[in-house]
Amino acid sequence: MKTLINLVLACTLLALPGAFAQADATTALQETVETFYAALNNADVDTARKHILPEGFTEYSSRGGALLHVDADILEEMFAGDLKVSVALEEINVKVYGDSGYVTFHRIGTIDRGGANKPQDKDARTSMFWIKRDGTWYLLHLHNSNIAP
Repeated sequence: MKTLINLVLACTLLALPGAFAQADATTALQETVETFYAALNNADVDTARKHILPEGFTEYSSRGGALLHVDADILEEMFAGDLKVSVALEEINVKVYGDSGYVTFHRIGTIDRGGANKPQDKDARTSMFWIKRDGTWYLLHLHNSNIAP
């Protein structure tokens, strides 16, 4: 019995470093998502660009329609226009699987495209898929689904 207890204890101790590494990766990805959206809220394309690969990412917009392709240059053009983003993230859920991660949350706020468009409240359920390369998290896909008022 004592041998069994020692074996269970040894296995538990061996698993702890992996559990801590997973927690660190989860925290790092959540902080990346929060930083990315803070950059969008502040029209800070330089900060957002740090998490966009040269080939960009794909997006299903909450407005519907076809799959979009967005890269840092397109994002910069959007913010050079009249785009203003003011959103908060709630109920953030992060799952990390090695060098990839999946993030879901409730996005609350307003997106103003300027011009003749009126600002729209954009409460949505959002899903994001990220990959990590050389220690940096990069957005690969974003999907927004509006929540009916």
